[in-house]
Amino acid sequence: MPVYEYGNLKYRTHPEVYEPSDDTFLLLNNVSVNSGESILEMGCGSGLVAVSLAMRGAKVTAVDVNPRAVELTSGNARLNGISVRTLLSNFFDNVEKEPFDVVVFNPPYLPTAGDEHLPGHLDKAFDGGECGNEATLDFVRRLGDWMHVVGRRPRLYLLFSSLNDADAISKTVFELGYKTHRVVARESHFFEKLSIHLFEGEN
Repeated sequence: MPVYEYGNLKYRTHPEVYEPSDDTFLLLNNVSVNSGESILEMGCGSGLVAVSLAMRGAKVTAVDVNPRAVELTSGNARLNGISVRTLLSNFFDNVEKEPFDVVVFNPPYLPTAGDEHLPGHLDKAFDGGECGNEATLDFVRRLGDWMHVVGRRPRLYLLFSSLNDADAISKTVFELGYKTHRVVARESHFFEKLSIHLFEGEN
């Protein structure tokens, strides 16, 4: 399997795992963490974001519902000589009830009709539901349940596409007690605009 490079990162890909793309690199370059902080990346895919954050000294837990993605993330961490804890989980189902400083999520955001699904695990990486918001809103609600248990409101980085209803998603996040919101990066592409949103609140 060939080894690719992005900056100082080395990585492999897998045909059943979302391949690093513009959204991956935008997120990777615009999440700000401090050495020693605990990070949860939901939907880690190939693991590039998780590995990059670990290389900056963060303690990273990378989660995916796709077993191939979990294996690939572990392999890419080893390829870079970095330790990343990986978990096979549907959102927070198998995540230990422990607080994190930062939560990062690049959700599946493509509006997907019933006849547009991909075969196998890869479908989960693209299927944002009929309107493109469903996976993100489901994540936010589950985040709220998890925060209620652990008693901590982490900094939250979410990737949005212009294909989504950003206002509806942001409203749901604010209902969890987040107080501030800012766009930390934007990028335009042929059929969409991507943006990284940071939500913060007091604990």
